[in-house]
Amino acid sequence: MLRTIIFLFLITHSLVIASTITTVYEKTTIIGNGMSMTVQLKESNGPIEIPLHTHPSPGTVYLIKGKVEVDFNGEIKNFIPGDVWIEPALTPHRGKSSEAIKYFVVYHHPKDKPYIN
Repeated sequence: MLRTIIFLFLITHSLVIASTITTVYEKTTIIGNGMSMTVQLKESNGPIEIPLHTHPSPGTVYLIKGKVEVDFNGEIKNFIPGDVWIEPALTPHRGKSSEAIKYFVVYHHPKDKPYIN
């Protein structure tokens, strides 16, 4: 099932445009010991700004397409296709890109808790 999240982002001269991030694929598997693993493939149809959020467990991200700037609680990191990074548990972070992006993310989390706060 595709889930679409609409984000608004601001570009020059206060012009507001909506861009979307679509979950192309999502699968959650119970892997034992009370843990689950959620795998997602996501993409945007243009420039995007992902709001500040946290995850209760770490996530591993692989960037397939586009360039992304991620703010990890005030520490800015820039990523290009082929880069892999960890979203640390409970660390506030947000991302933005001036172009369409596509990425793969894996969350390892307790089976009775969501992977995003």
